Amino acid sequence: MENFPHLPTLLSVGAAVVFVMLVLNQFLFKPLRTIIDERERRTTHAQEELEAANILQAERLDQIENRLKEARREAHDIRDTAQRAGRAERDERMMEARKAAQDIVEKAREELAADVEIAHKDLESEAERLSQLIAEQVLGRPVGSEGGK
Repeated sequence: MENFPHLPTLLSVGAAVVFVMLVLNQFLFKPLRTIIDERERRTTHAQEELEAANILQAERLDQIENRLKEARREAHDIRDTAQRAGRAERDERMMEARKAAQDIVEKAREELAADVEIAHKDLESEAERLSQLIAEQVLGRPVGSEGGK
């Protein structure tokens, strides 16, 4: 020990350090590691829950968007159907109106043709009467309708 005069002190300090490390490890570091591990576990669990909630939110958002697209498509289909029905009804009414107008025009033509025929007959009889009257006036005697006998 003469070569190492401070060996007992060094060994006692080394033993004290080992003892303090064991005590600190038992009463400070292990509980501290347990707390840190627990917090890390809770943090990891919270992050996993957050990711699951985000995934669920994204799925629900997709479902809502799909339902919204479907509702828009249905509304578009309903509007198109209503427009087609409206156009068909308009076309039908236009056809009815055209037919009614055509019937009115045809009836008016028939009435006009009948009126022309009546006017023609009236004009012929009036022309015959006037020609007989003129002939009587010119000849100064009554003229028969049988050609002058």
